Amino acid sequence: MVSRKGWAALGVAFGLSACGGMGKSAEERIGDAMPPGSEVLAAKARLDALGRQQGVDLRTIETEYQARLTNRVVDCAHGYRPSMFSSSERIRTALTDKDCFTRTDAALHDWIMYRRIGALLSAPPLRPLPKTTPAMIVAADRIQGATFAERAGVAVFELSRRFQVVDIASRATISEGETDGSPPVSVSPNGRLFVAGQGSDAQVRDAATGEALATFTGVRPYQFHWVHDTGAIFWPRRPAEDGGRTRMEPVYLDFTSGRETRIPMTGMEVDRVVPVPGQAARFAVFLNNRVGTVQLRQAAQGWDAQLLSESVLSTNGWDRGAALTADGRTFFGTRESLQLVSLDAMLSRTVTLKPLRLVAAVATPDPDQVLVRGFFEGAPDMGYEDYVYSIGQRTLAKVERDRQQSGWIIYIPALQRNAVVDGSRIALLERLPVALAADVDPYLEQRAQELADMVKARRNVMLGATQQAPN
Repeated sequence: MVSRKGWAALGVAFGLSACGGMGKSAEERIGDAMPPGSEVLAAKARLDALGRQQGVDLRTIETEYQARLTNRVVDCAHGYRPSMFSSSERIRTALTDKDCFTRTDAALHDWIMYRRIGALLSAPPLRPLPKTTPAMIVAADRIQGATFAERAGVAVFELSRRFQVVDIASRATISEGETDGSPPVSVSPNGRLFVAGQGSDAQVRDAATGEALATFTGVRPYQFHWVHDTGAIFWPRRPAEDGGRTRMEPVYLDFTSGRETRIPMTGMEVDRVVPVPGQAARFAVFLNNRVGTVQLRQAAQGWDAQLLSESVLSTNGWDRGAALTADGRTFFGTRESLQLVSLDAMLSRTVTLKPLRLVAAVATPDPDQVLVRGFFEGAPDMGYEDYVYSIGQRTLAKVERDRQQSGWIIYIPALQRNAVVDGSRIALLERLPVALAADVDPYLEQRAQELADMVKARRNVMLGATQQAPN
């Protein structure tokens, strides 16, 4: 028989064993028994630290985080409610759908990382633009790919299975790391994030640390496009559901809320997304042979995208080097000819420069001029030639390249300069070395004849050498 003191001791012990659940809801007690995984908790801690560093009010994020934790329990407990005296061990045993918690933890981790990406997108430039344009930018190894931030002094280089993030002004390395050999394809305007390939997937990395923040499975890296310092537009990994049917559409992902909006355009891939000049938060989305005008709008739940119009273009797809003229008013690319789209009126036209067959086009500091590269039909063995084409004057000026320069020419919008990438160096050009401009048609006819004569002379020399060779 238990004495009065014994009953009192048992009561105290029993109360202590149950006090952990006193005052808490069933959802909170289930959450305590099945807390989020260590990756989720670590990601949340880093998000909080970033928010404090940027002076962000964290209350809104914390409120949504707690709401997601509650929904996680409600979804995965499937109606189970523990008794007031159930221990954490007993609660864990009673929860039969452990896989649900694993799935929701993965989704919660993605949401946290999206919010972290959103915080970085809205931050000031990682490095300021240089006060004076440097003569040279030098990488740690041979440059295989280079991309530059639009409003920051940041460059990202793809070297031999490595990336290197560089401060343009000081030439100092900001971060570096290993890659699978895929070149970086885009840098956020403020230089704080960049996209590179992880196999066939797009991976977003923190430029300051090199840390991988999010991987978008099934999204090709070159189909991921930063927009509006809030999110990205890309071709998704899964189709949209429409009354039992599925269709593929691009999506806008708002990183400030984690909210996705489908953009009801049809196509095969997102070639480019560029701002419409003079229109706040309005973008032109290019898909194969069509362009859509998309307006971003801020609502209580976050930003979303609305398709305003869609039109068919005369071109059939765009090369990956398609870009904007220096004033941002003309989008251009090549498909053997030069394809131009006026963003003010969304009108397209094709400029044929035959017999010069184009393989690439690059912007210049002059919005009327585009650097084009191509070879002449009938003389492909004579190599590529570079020209500056005037859109308004319809003239060509041959680029007279130094024989010692074997690299390729790029345009760096943030510096408003063309540059030559050669080995591990990028040489900034004050101006392109060009000959006098000439009217397109007579020049092309003359140059084609010159090359034809050179090809004929070369063949005659080879034929003569063959005939003189001993049997």
